[in-house]
Amino acid sequence: MMRHIKLNLKNCLNIGSEDSALDYAFMFSVIESCNMNRLSPGWYIKELVSRLTSKASSNVDKVALLPCFIQK
Repeated sequence: MMRHIKLNLKNCLNIGSEDSALDYAFMFSVIESCNMNRLSPGWYIKELVSRLTSKASSNVDKVALLPCFIQK
């Protein structure tokens, strides 16, 4: 029984914990969403951080920050 778990851990980048797995899944989904919308993941994350840290960030619509709504 443990052999299957160990093989899966070896194939899953040795994530180590469920919290790490959730973080990896989130980042992989952001990267893949950027790729599907033909955006550079680095550019998108930079743009996202700059929009969230701007002075007018209290009025920002969070849905408008998704990769499918960001215009380059």
